[in-house]
Amino acid sequence: MSATSTSPARAVASSARARRARGRVVNGARAESSQARSSASARARERRARTTRATAESSVSSVYIEHTDAYGVVFYANYFATLANAAEALGTADGGAADGDAAKAMGRGRVLAIDECKYARPAVLGDEIAVRSEVMEVVSTSGSERRAVVRQIARNANDEETVYLSADVTYVDRDDALEAFTSVETPEWTPEERFATTPVRVYRGEASWGEDELSHVDVLRFFERGRTDAIGGARALQHLKETHGVVVVVSRLNARFAERMLVRRRPNAIPECEVRSCVEFKSRGIQIVFHQALYDVDGVTCVARASIACTCLNSKTMRPMKCPSALAEQFTPFVLRPSVRATGSSPESRITARTS
Repeated sequence: MSATSTSPARAVASSARARRARGRVVNGARAESSQARSSASARARERRARTTRATAESSVSSVYIEHTDAYGVVFYANYFATLANAAEALGTADGGAADGDAAKAMGRGRVLAIDECKYARPAVLGDEIAVRSEVMEVVSTSGSERRAVVRQIARNANDEETVYLSADVTYVDRDDALEAFTSVETPEWTPEERFATTPVRVYRGEASWGEDELSHVDVLRFFERGRTDAIGGARALQHLKETHGVVVVVSRLNARFAERMLVRRRPNAIPECEVRSCVEFKSRGIQIVFHQALYDVDGVTCVARASIACTCLNSKTMRPMKCPSALAEQFTPFVLRPSVRATGSSPESRITARTS
């Protein structure tokens, strides 16, 4: 009797012990999982700390007439002069946020690359621009070269929600005794007769880095000349606005620049470089992507290249609209062939270590 009467109690106790054991296993697993998540979060924070070296806001820059274009908004290349000024401030004692290799790279203001540039809205005469600069990556080589990838956002100084432009800009500094790259990878484009070409006479006053060396802002100005010529000239732009109610604005940009964009000068002669441009249509004809390259006077050395996306906007509503057929026909001789697009050659390709 006693054995049969205590059996249910033993069964209940055994079941309780089993539940407690399972609970310890589950709790242990949960603790291990929580610890793993905490460790992963800590590692992620450590990676971010290693990657993001410094963040700073620049001093405010006012928009003057000298900064604007024919549409009364800031000329697309001039933003990058403002970004370079902000990077220089971040890399100096005045900025006070970056140090070491990052400071040396940004302090020189030389730009190797512009990636993921997006133009959100235009700044106009009288606006005040502030730039937020965040160092995302710093690379130093054994050859005393330092590169800093800086995410920069240009916004209205009085309204943080009003963003004009954002881009990842790669700044570079190197020992002047070392030989710098003076060319970038040559684009794989269509045969020469399919380019729109624009000659650029490089007077000494055109070169921002001295009489023989161009800056990235200089090159972007030359690329604008190439796009205007491809469209048919300044009168064609005015005709588009008056007849078709269309304005063409830059919306995205990716570019590569040689470390030193040197212009060969001969005695008693003005050097003449060349911008080559071809186009492709995207977003059902709303967007025109200009693939452009700047060649030195020899016609062989490519010193810079870019993919610059332009959007057609209704001049009254400023809403996107399809490219007018008249403009599309203007581009017909130098539309990028599908076989070339398939190769994937673009300004995002690596910089080739080729010197001239």
